[in-house]
Amino acid sequence: MQQAKPWLILCTACIFLGRAYQYLWWDAPLRVFFWDEQLLAPVVEGLLGRPWRDYATDPRVTDVIGRVQQFIGVVWLVGAAAALAAFRSVRAWQVASLVGGTAFLVAHALLETKDHFYHLAQFGEHLIQIATPLLLLGLLRWGWPAGRLYAVGRAAVAVTFAAHGLYALGFHPVPVHFVDMTMLALGVGEGTARTFLAVVGWLDLGVAAALFVPRLVRYALGYVVVWGLLTALARVVSGAQVVALAEVFHHYGYRTVFRLPHGLLGVALLALRRHLALLGADAGAGERR
Repeated sequence: MQQAKPWLILCTACIFLGRAYQYLWWDAPLRVFFWDEQLLAPVVEGLLGRPWRDYATDPRVTDVIGRVQQFIGVVWLVGAAAALAAFRSVRAWQVASLVGGTAFLVAHALLETKDHFYHLAQFGEHLIQIATPLLLLGLLRWGWPAGRLYAVGRAAVAVTFAAHGLYALGFHPVPVHFVDMTMLALGVGEGTARTFLAVVGWLDLGVAAALFVPRLVRYALGYVVVWGLLTALARVVSGAQVVALAEVFHHYGYRTVFRLPHGLLGVALLALRRHLALLGADAGAGERR
Protein backbone atom coordinates (compact mmCIF):
# COMPACT_ATOMS: atom_id res chain seq x y z
CA MET A 1 0.00 0.00 0.00
CA GLN A 2 2.97 2.28 0.56
CA GLN A 3 3.60 2.22 -3.19
CA ALA A 4 0.53 4.42 -3.60
CA LYS A 5 1.70 6.93 -0.97
CA PRO A 6 4.10 9.02 -3.10
CA TRP A 7 1.54 9.26 -5.90
CA LEU A 8 -1.20 10.43 -3.54
CA ILE A 9 1.19 12.97 -2.02
CA LEU A 10 2.20 14.25 -5.45
CA CYS A 11 -1.41 14.44 -6.64
CA THR A 12 -2.54 16.32 -3.53
CA ALA A 13 0.34 18.79 -3.77
CA CYS A 14 -0.40 19.43 -7.47
CA ILE A 15 -4.08 20.11 -6.78
CA PHE A 16 -3.39 22.56 -3.97
CA LEU A 17 -0.50 24.27 -5.78
CA GLY A 18 -2.47 24.75 -8.98
CA ARG A 19 -5.54 26.08 -7.24
CA ALA A 20 -3.42 28.30 -5.00
CA TYR A 21 -1.79 29.85 -8.05
CA GLN A 22 -5.20 30.45 -9.59
CA TYR A 23 -6.55 32.21 -6.49
CA LEU A 24 -3.40 34.20 -5.75
CA TRP A 25 -2.79 35.41 -9.32
CA TRP A 26 -5.99 35.04 -11.28
CA ASP A 27 -9.74 35.11 -10.67
CA ALA A 28 -12.06 32.88 -8.65
CA PRO A 29 -15.82 32.29 -8.75
CA LEU A 30 -16.43 33.99 -5.38
CA ARG A 31 -18.58 36.72 -6.92
CA VAL A 32 -21.05 34.01 -7.88
CA PHE A 33 -21.91 33.94 -4.18
CA PHE A 34 -21.17 37.46 -2.95
CA TRP A 35 -23.06 39.15 -5.79
CA ASP A 36 -26.05 36.82 -5.87
CA GLU A 37 -28.88 39.29 -5.33
CA GLN A 38 -31.58 36.65 -4.93
CA LEU A 39 -29.59 34.87 -2.24
CA LEU A 40 -28.05 37.76 -0.31
CA ALA A 41 -30.46 40.66 -0.79
CA PRO A 42 -32.61 39.56 2.20
CA VAL A 43 -29.48 39.64 4.36
CA VAL A 44 -28.07 42.89 2.98
CA GLU A 45 -31.37 44.78 2.94
CA GLY A 46 -33.13 43.08 5.82
CA LEU A 47 -30.39 42.59 8.40
CA LEU A 48 -27.85 45.22 7.34
CA GLY A 49 -30.38 47.79 6.17
CA ARG A 50 -28.48 48.63 2.97
CA PRO A 51 -29.90 48.95 -0.52
CA TRP A 52 -28.61 46.12 -2.70
CA ARG A 53 -27.24 48.54 -5.29
CA ASP A 54 -25.09 50.25 -2.67
CA TYR A 55 -23.74 46.89 -1.51
CA ALA A 56 -23.03 45.63 -5.03
CA THR A 57 -21.15 48.79 -6.03
CA ASP A 58 -19.28 49.29 -2.74
CA PRO A 59 -15.52 49.00 -3.40
CA ARG A 60 -15.06 47.74 0.15
CA VAL A 61 -17.12 44.65 -0.73
CA THR A 62 -14.87 44.06 -3.74
CA ASP A 63 -11.89 44.41 -1.43
CA VAL A 64 -13.33 41.83 0.97
CA ILE A 65 -13.90 39.40 -1.90
CA GLY A 66 -10.28 39.86 -2.95
CA ARG A 67 -9.04 39.26 0.59
CA VAL A 68 -11.13 36.10 0.93
CA GLN A 69 -9.74 34.87 -2.39
CA GLN A 70 -6.17 35.53 -1.24
CA PHE A 71 -6.82 33.77 2.08
CA ILE A 72 -8.09 30.65 0.31
CA GLY A 73 -5.05 30.71 -1.95
CA VAL A 74 -2.75 30.79 1.08
CA VAL A 75 -4.67 27.92 2.71
CA TRP A 76 -4.09 25.83 -0.43
CA LEU A 77 -0.43 26.81 -0.51
CA VAL A 78 -0.03 25.58 3.08
CA GLY A 79 -1.99 22.46 2.13
CA ALA A 80 0.53 21.72 -0.63
CA ALA A 81 3.37 22.08 1.88
CA ALA A 82 1.50 19.81 4.30
CA ALA A 83 1.13 17.15 1.62
CA LEU A 84 4.80 17.25 0.66
CA ALA A 85 5.84 17.13 4.32
CA ALA A 86 3.89 13.86 4.61
CA PHE A 87 6.86 12.09 3.00
CA ARG A 88 8.41 12.24 6.47
CA SER A 89 5.59 12.44 9.00
CA VAL A 90 1.99 13.49 9.51
CA ARG A 91 1.34 15.99 12.29
CA ALA A 92 -1.76 17.78 13.51
CA TRP A 93 -1.07 20.94 11.46
CA GLN A 94 -0.82 18.87 8.30
CA VAL A 95 -4.13 17.14 8.95
CA ALA A 96 -5.82 20.48 9.64
CA SER A 97 -4.33 21.97 6.47
CA LEU A 98 -5.44 19.05 4.31
CA VAL A 99 -8.96 19.05 5.78
CA GLY A 100 -9.27 22.83 5.43
CA GLY A 101 -7.92 22.76 1.90
CA THR A 102 -10.36 20.01 0.93
CA ALA A 103 -13.27 21.99 2.37
CA PHE A 104 -12.35 24.93 0.14
CA LEU A 105 -12.09 22.58 -2.86
CA VAL A 106 -15.68 21.52 -2.17
CA ALA A 107 -16.74 25.16 -1.89
CA HIS A 108 -14.96 25.98 -5.15
CA ALA A 109 -16.69 23.08 -6.92
CA LEU A 110 -20.09 24.20 -5.63
CA LEU A 111 -19.48 27.77 -6.85
CA GLU A 112 -18.39 26.50 -10.26
CA THR A 113 -21.52 24.34 -10.39
CA LYS A 114 -23.70 27.32 -9.49
CA ASP A 115 -21.96 29.40 -12.15
CA HIS A 116 -22.72 26.67 -14.73
CA PHE A 117 -26.47 26.57 -14.14
CA TYR A 118 -26.21 23.80 -11.52
CA HIS A 119 -25.06 21.15 -14.00
CA LEU A 120 -24.25 18.11 -11.87
CA ALA A 121 -21.56 17.15 -14.37
CA GLN A 122 -19.72 20.35 -13.45
CA PHE A 123 -19.45 19.20 -9.84
CA GLY A 124 -18.50 15.73 -11.04
CA GLU A 125 -15.55 17.18 -12.95
CA HIS A 126 -14.06 18.24 -9.61
CA LEU A 127 -14.46 14.92 -7.82
CA ILE A 128 -10.91 13.66 -8.39
CA GLN A 129 -9.56 16.90 -6.95
CA ILE A 130 -11.82 16.69 -3.92
CA ALA A 131 -11.25 12.99 -3.27
CA THR A 132 -7.45 12.94 -3.62
CA PRO A 133 -6.50 14.75 -0.36
CA LEU A 134 -9.14 12.66 1.44
CA LEU A 135 -7.49 9.51 0.10
CA LEU A 136 -4.14 10.77 1.39
CA LEU A 137 -5.65 11.39 4.82
CA GLY A 138 -7.34 7.99 4.71
CA LEU A 139 -3.99 6.33 4.01
CA LEU A 140 -1.79 8.25 6.45
CA ARG A 141 -4.12 9.25 9.27
CA TRP A 142 -7.49 7.54 9.27
CA GLY A 143 -6.32 3.98 8.74
CA TRP A 144 -8.40 3.18 5.69
CA PRO A 145 -7.69 -0.32 4.34
CA ALA A 146 -6.43 -0.68 0.79
CA GLY A 147 -9.81 -1.90 -0.41
CA ARG A 148 -11.58 1.25 0.77
CA LEU A 149 -8.92 3.53 -0.71
CA TYR A 150 -9.20 1.70 -4.01
CA ALA A 151 -12.99 1.81 -4.06
CA VAL A 152 -13.23 5.51 -3.21
CA GLY A 153 -10.50 6.48 -5.67
CA ARG A 154 -11.99 4.39 -8.45
CA ALA A 155 -15.44 5.91 -7.89
CA ALA A 156 -13.99 9.45 -7.98
CA VAL A 157 -12.18 8.73 -11.25
CA ALA A 158 -15.28 7.16 -12.80
CA VAL A 159 -17.50 10.12 -11.92
CA THR A 160 -14.95 12.66 -13.17
CA PHE A 161 -14.44 10.90 -16.50
CA ALA A 162 -18.20 10.39 -16.93
CA ALA A 163 -18.71 14.11 -16.29
CA HIS A 164 -16.09 14.96 -18.91
CA GLY A 165 -17.84 12.63 -21.31
CA LEU A 166 -21.24 14.25 -20.78
CA TYR A 167 -19.82 17.68 -21.61
CA ALA A 168 -17.88 16.42 -24.61
CA LEU A 169 -20.99 14.72 -25.99
CA GLY A 170 -23.11 17.83 -25.55
CA PHE A 171 -25.42 16.45 -22.85
CA HIS A 172 -24.69 19.87 -21.36
CA PRO A 173 -23.57 22.59 -23.79
CA VAL A 174 -20.04 21.78 -24.93
CA PRO A 175 -17.75 24.31 -23.22
CA VAL A 176 -16.21 26.74 -25.70
CA HIS A 177 -12.77 26.19 -24.20
CA PHE A 178 -13.08 22.45 -24.94
CA VAL A 179 -13.54 23.25 -28.62
CA ASP A 180 -10.89 25.99 -28.71
CA MET A 181 -8.33 23.83 -26.91
CA THR A 182 -8.92 20.92 -29.30
CA MET A 183 -8.61 23.17 -32.34
CA LEU A 184 -5.38 24.73 -31.09
CA ALA A 185 -3.78 21.50 -29.86
CA LEU A 186 -4.64 19.44 -32.96
CA GLY A 187 -4.65 22.19 -35.56
CA VAL A 188 -8.12 21.30 -36.86
CA GLY A 189 -11.31 23.20 -37.64
CA GLU A 190 -14.34 23.54 -35.39
CA GLY A 191 -16.35 20.76 -37.03
CA THR A 192 -13.52 18.24 -36.70
CA ALA A 193 -12.89 19.35 -33.13
CA ARG A 194 -16.52 18.74 -32.15
CA THR A 195 -16.50 15.31 -33.82
CA PHE A 196 -13.28 14.44 -31.99
CA LEU A 197 -14.80 15.55 -28.68
CA ALA A 198 -17.88 13.40 -29.29
CA VAL A 199 -15.69 10.32 -29.85
CA VAL A 200 -13.70 11.11 -26.72
CA GLY A 201 -16.94 11.61 -24.80
CA TRP A 202 -18.13 8.09 -25.63
CA LEU A 203 -14.71 6.73 -24.68
CA ASP A 204 -14.82 8.54 -21.34
CA LEU A 205 -18.25 7.09 -20.57
CA GLY A 206 -17.07 3.64 -21.61
CA VAL A 207 -14.00 3.87 -19.38
CA ALA A 208 -16.11 5.06 -16.44
CA ALA A 209 -18.22 1.91 -16.80
CA ALA A 210 -15.18 -0.35 -17.42
CA LEU A 211 -13.69 0.71 -14.08
CA PHE A 212 -16.32 -1.48 -12.43
CA VAL A 213 -15.71 -4.53 -14.62
CA PRO A 214 -12.95 -6.66 -13.00
CA ARG A 215 -11.56 -7.97 -16.30
CA LEU A 216 -11.40 -4.48 -17.81
CA VAL A 217 -10.39 -2.31 -14.89
CA ARG A 218 -6.63 -2.59 -15.52
CA TYR A 219 -7.03 -1.38 -19.10
CA ALA A 220 -9.45 1.33 -18.01
CA LEU A 221 -6.93 2.64 -15.48
CA GLY A 222 -4.26 2.61 -18.19
CA TYR A 223 -6.51 4.81 -20.31
CA VAL A 224 -7.11 7.09 -17.31
CA VAL A 225 -3.37 7.57 -16.82
CA VAL A 226 -2.59 8.29 -20.48
CA TRP A 227 -5.63 10.38 -21.36
CA GLY A 228 -5.70 12.21 -18.03
CA LEU A 229 -2.10 13.35 -18.49
CA LEU A 230 -2.64 14.27 -22.15
CA THR A 231 -5.66 16.44 -21.38
CA ALA A 232 -3.77 18.13 -18.56
CA LEU A 233 -0.80 18.87 -20.80
CA ALA A 234 -3.14 20.06 -23.56
CA ARG A 235 -3.70 23.25 -21.52
CA VAL A 236 -0.05 24.21 -21.95
CA VAL A 237 0.16 23.01 -25.56
CA SER A 238 -2.90 24.99 -26.64
CA GLY A 239 -1.78 27.98 -24.59
CA ALA A 240 1.54 28.03 -26.41
CA GLN A 241 -0.40 28.86 -29.58
CA VAL A 242 -1.94 31.94 -27.95
CA VAL A 243 0.67 33.64 -25.76
CA ALA A 244 4.44 34.00 -25.79
CA LEU A 245 6.31 30.95 -24.52
CA ALA A 246 7.58 32.86 -21.48
CA GLU A 247 3.97 33.55 -20.46
CA VAL A 248 2.63 30.04 -21.01
CA PHE A 249 3.09 28.81 -17.45
CA HIS A 250 1.67 31.96 -15.88
CA HIS A 251 -1.43 31.88 -18.07
CA TYR A 252 -1.96 28.14 -18.52
CA GLY A 253 0.53 26.16 -16.45
CA TYR A 254 -1.47 26.17 -13.24
CA ARG A 255 -4.41 24.62 -15.10
CA THR A 256 -2.16 21.75 -16.10
CA VAL A 257 -0.79 21.38 -12.57
CA PHE A 258 -4.13 20.92 -10.81
CA ARG A 259 -5.29 18.54 -13.56
CA LEU A 260 -2.24 16.26 -13.47
CA PRO A 261 -3.96 14.08 -10.83
CA HIS A 262 -6.65 13.27 -13.42
CA GLY A 263 -3.99 10.94 -14.80
CA LEU A 264 -1.63 10.35 -11.88
CA LEU A 265 -4.36 9.13 -9.54
CA GLY A 266 -4.72 6.21 -11.95
CA VAL A 267 -1.10 5.25 -11.13
CA ALA A 268 -1.94 5.26 -7.42
CA LEU A 269 -4.97 3.07 -8.06
CA LEU A 270 -2.90 0.60 -10.07
CA ALA A 271 -0.49 0.40 -7.13
CA LEU A 272 -3.38 -0.24 -4.74
CA ARG A 273 -4.75 -2.90 -7.08
CA ARG A 274 -1.39 -4.69 -7.10
CA HIS A 275 -1.27 -4.48 -3.31
CA LEU A 276 -4.70 -6.09 -3.04
CA ALA A 277 -3.55 -8.87 -5.36
CA LEU A 278 -0.49 -9.47 -3.18
CA LEU A 279 -2.76 -9.81 -0.15
CA GLY A 280 -4.12 -12.92 -1.78
CA ALA A 281 -7.30 -11.49 -3.26
CA ASP A 282 -7.89 -11.21 -6.95
CA ALA A 283 -8.73 -7.77 -8.36
CA GLY A 284 -12.48 -8.43 -8.27
CA ALA A 285 -12.42 -9.46 -4.63
CA GLY A 286 -10.29 -6.45 -3.77
CA GLU A 287 -12.78 -4.14 -5.43
CA ARG A 288 -15.58 -5.52 -3.24
CA ARG A 289 -13.72 -4.97 0.05
